[in-house]
Amino acid sequence: MTLLTVALSRAAQPLIPVASVSFGKTGLPSGTLGLLAAQGSIGRTLRTLLGRHVPRWIVLIALVLCSAASAADWDIAQDIDPNKVVGHKACAECHQSEIAAWEKSAHATQSWSLLEKGEAQKIAERLDVGDATSDQRCTTCHGTQQKGDNLKAVSCESCHGAAGGESGWLEVHNFFGADLDPKDRTSREKETEEDYHKRLADCDRLGMRRSDNLYALAKNCIECHTVPNETLVNEGQHPTETKAFEVVEFSQGEVRHNFQLNQAENAAAPTLWTDARFATDDRSAAGRRSLMYVVGQLAACEVSLRSRATATGRGKFLTATNKRILDIKGNLEDIHEEAAIKEVQEVLDALEPLKRSLLRKVTDQDPTTYGNLAELVAQAGQQVASSYSGNDWGDVKVPKKTKGKAYQP
Repeated sequence: MTLLTVALSRAAQPLIPVASVSFGKTGLPSGTLGLLAAQGSIGRTLRTLLGRHVPRWIVLIALVLCSAASAADWDIAQDIDPNKVVGHKACAECHQSEIAAWEKSAHATQSWSLLEKGEAQKIAERLDVGDATSDQRCTTCHGTQQKGDNLKAVSCESCHGAAGGESGWLEVHNFFGADLDPKDRTSREKETEEDYHKRLADCDRLGMRRSDNLYALAKNCIECHTVPNETLVNEGQHPTETKAFEVVEFSQGEVRHNFQLNQAENAAAPTLWTDARFATDDRSAAGRRSLMYVVGQLAACEVSLRSRATATGRGKFLTATNKRILDIKGNLEDIHEEAAIKEVQEVLDALEPLKRSLLRKVTDQDPTTYGNLAELVAQAGQQVASSYSGNDWGDVKVPKKTKGKAYQP
């Protein structure tokens, strides 16, 4: 368990840090922390050791810097094993309405065809690539990686993770217990609580992005709808992002496919989330939208910070990434005014020094500085996604428009 996980955990054992923090030309801290378990508040104790004048954001970043990870260790591309991709036809055996909705979406009908158009070929030529449909930088997001020929669409496993193979989640996600038919929808109601929690834990371990894994789902969307590749943007002149992309707007329109408990109705929120068996909190479709918006902003912040960590110089990639970070920072400030969410405040404290003038400076410390900030945001986002229902965030201004119209059978 990383220190950041401990720091954000509501049941964390307090720590007393013995710290050495140095400051580079950027004004952001760098260094390492030695930590001794003891009683007391993490932040209060560290501020006592460093001096009362030290801002809270320095304390937060100092905590993260104890992690041994570096930006070079983080892969922001989609982590789908092509050898485990089984294709959407395997999903259609049980999820007919979901597949029908997908077949009408741009994910199915337009994503790959963009690679076959003139502009994509121009990008390929600038990158000295013969064919955009054969370059992994292009096919990862415009198709679904699989063994042999790529699936020429963004399909189920692009979003929910590769499902097949002995170590895949396909045969696990609908195993409700011995002697229960996985294709019989009534089997779900007969599942014991022990089997339920084991099944979900197994699915998570095997890489399935379930409706409960809202942060992972949102991040997966953003990693393709922004372009975290400096060469692709600066040299290939690829657009920096899908115009006006926002998780709620894009997931509640034509992409929506919430049929699990009722194949005749595309529900406003995933029914396995709103009507989760053995859930201990109240859940609603409106709360899910609020939660999705907040989590989406945090996921976009993480992805953008990771992109910033990889920037090597000025250009369209750096400019667009910096603008996105500042825009998200503003959105998070609005969210915190409307709903005082502890983790959002912690993120804002960490982002406090990020001004346009600072972001424009590219230094050798950027991979560590922005990589550690991204890790802090990721931990906070995962905590928000797993700890709140969104029902108490009625004042948060959630986007109302959607990208396309939700399919109904």
